[in-house]
Amino acid sequence: MALPSRAECPVATQEKATSETTAPTTAITVTATVTSMLTQAPSSAETNTSETTTSTLKLGAPILGPMDNPLLLYYPELPESGTRSRIQPPYINKPQNSRPRVPLFISFARNNAMLLQTLHSYISSGWPASDIIIIDNSGTMDANPLSLLSTSNPFYLDYKTLRAAYGVSILQTPTLLSFSQLQNFYIRTAITMGWQYFFWSHMDIVVLPTSTQPYKSFYAQVLQVLSNVTTLSETGQPWALRFFNYDFLTLVNVEAMKAIGHWDTFIPYYASDCDFYSRVYASNYDTPESVKVTAGKIFDMPSLIPDFAAKISAIYTSSGVNEKAYPALTWELEKAQRFKDADQGAHRNSWQGQQKGGQGEMWTYDAERFERAWWMISRAGGKVYREKWGRGDCELWKKDGWSTSEAWKNHGV
Repeated sequence: MALPSRAECPVATQEKATSETTAPTTAITVTATVTSMLTQAPSSAETNTSETTTSTLKLGAPILGPMDNPLLLYYPELPESGTRSRIQPPYINKPQNSRPRVPLFISFARNNAMLLQTLHSYISSGWPASDIIIIDNSGTMDANPLSLLSTSNPFYLDYKTLRAAYGVSILQTPTLLSFSQLQNFYIRTAITMGWQYFFWSHMDIVVLPTSTQPYKSFYAQVLQVLSNVTTLSETGQPWALRFFNYDFLTLVNVEAMKAIGHWDTFIPYYASDCDFYSRVYASNYDTPESVKVTAGKIFDMPSLIPDFAAKISAIYTSSGVNEKAYPALTWELEKAQRFKDADQGAHRNSWQGQQKGGQGEMWTYDAERFERAWWMISRAGGKVYREKWGRGDCELWKKDGWSTSEAWKNHGV
């Protein structure tokens, strides 16, 4: 079984929860600072679209609202049709009807197939599609919403499959954003929506549950971490972040971000995490290093796993994981991750340059020239980091006496 495309969108598993059709509709009240255009058409009586409003959404409704809004570059899930089935998690991973909303941002820049692999693993894990927001950071204006790019174009994103088969929403950036700008975009969106927290994930990872008994899905374990951290920080300090295998999946406390500040946009890519996380550690919030959390297994992927949809479907049984299929897939994922980490990480970003098509298509940067420019900007950001802090290593907070007041002290490194 291959991952679905526009032409075919098979379900991840044939098991259908009876609760899908028999359970009563569950609604929650969401109090949020929202731009009203996300959830309804504006009326002439509306004079302040950013005031705090209370709206009632079905639990399965898209977390940013059910209405398309091209002005806000927002494209929610499409309704199911008779010829196309929504991809579902296996029955054992079905999320409960009563649950918190857990907004998850996954950003796309290049390689549609890699994104689908990551997304498939999250939905199979039980993460509700209605809580997942794909960020289209391809920088290709309206080319992807209008399906103007070829599938060989690295910036091509399959809106129809994402919205119809996977049932996720897409929020497009107005132009290509750097990694730091994306992080600020997440925070700004969360503030607009009045969220206390959100998750974000890389698009080149795969998530699996653990095989321990009693069985808990990856998503259920995430909810347990969320419950613990929002009830009381383990250290007695306010919390800022929780890392699941470094920042492959990250839980963010929005209120803490207001105190710590934004990601430094002058350090756009590499070293941006060193800068921001060091400031987190210096902010009197408890840290991901001091409080370790886990919710299963997360693998860093260099490329696609053949027949991934079939393999991940096969690992689940009615009581947990299959004793043969689960270790086989785990072994394959571990092998792929070792390859990505080999040779001092030489293969780390190889998946980004696997597609070379799309030359001459609308709003499309030449793939190889894009790669060259990306590395130039990334290296320039590293220089800014060294100038800012007077050193180039990552873990600034471990230096005796280091504080954020050392920024821009004319280091001249």
